[in-house]
Amino acid sequence: MRNDGTHIQSNIQTETIVNRIQRIYLRIRTEFYTFWNKRRFYKVGKNFKSSGPIHVVNGKCITIGDNVFLGDHCQLYAYPSGKIKIGNNSSVDRYVEIRGGENIIIKDSVRIVKGATIKAPDTATIIVGNRTLISQGCIFDGDIRIGDDVIFGPNVFINEVDHGFSKMDIPMNQQEGASGTIVIEDDVWIGYSVAVLKGTHIAKGSIIGAQAVVNKDVSPYSINVGVPSRIKSYRN
Repeated sequence: MRNDGTHIQSNIQTETIVNRIQRIYLRIRTEFYTFWNKRRFYKVGKNFKSSGPIHVVNGKCITIGDNVFLGDHCQLYAYPSGKIKIGNNSSVDRYVEIRGGENIIIKDSVRIVKGATIKAPDTATIIVGNRTLISQGCIFDGDIRIGDDVIFGPNVFINEVDHGFSKMDIPMNQQEGASGTIVIEDDVWIGYSVAVLKGTHIAKGSIIGAQAVVNKDVSPYSINVGVPSRIKSYRN
C-alpha cells in the first residue's frame, strides 16, 4: 500500500462512480415502473411515482390522487364491487397490503409505512383521515373509521371481530363471533403494539400507551395504559 494517500483518493473516486451508476439505475427504474404502474388504475393524478413492481387486482376500481408514491411490492386488491381511493400527497411504502371491502378511503397526506396491512372484508369500510401516520407492521382489519392527524406506532392491531367461545362442545373457530365498528377520532396517538378490539370508540385527543388492550370506549384527551386499558391521567 502506498503511503502518499493516493489510494484513498482512488477509493473515493471509485465510490463516486458507483454511486452515480446507482443513482442513474434507480432513476431509470423509477421512471419505468411509474410509467408501467400508472396504466393499471382507473384514474391517477399528477406527479404519481412508483419505485418498483407492485401487485394490483381490479385496478379499474382503484383511484389514485395527486403526488402519490407507491413503494416496491405493495399490494392493492380491490373487490369487483368495491373501491379503493388513495388521496393527494399520500405515500404507501414497500410491502404494504391494502385489500378492499366495500370501500377503503385513504385521505390526503397519509403515510403508510413498510409492511402495514389494511383489510376491509366483505361489505366493510375503512376510512383513514388526513395527515394520519400508520407505522410499520400495523394491521387494520374490519369496519374502521379513523379521523385526521392520528398517529399509530409500530405493530398496532385493530380488529372489529371476535371469535365466539361460549359453547364448550363446538370448536371456537366454528362458533359465530361478534363484531362492531371501531371509531378513532382526530388527534389520537396510539403507541407501540396496542390492540384495539371490536366496537370501541377512541375519542379526540386521547393517548393509548404501548402494549395496551382497548376493549371499551376512551374519553377525550385521556391518557390510557394497561391490559385492559384504563385512564391514568388527562392531558393538561
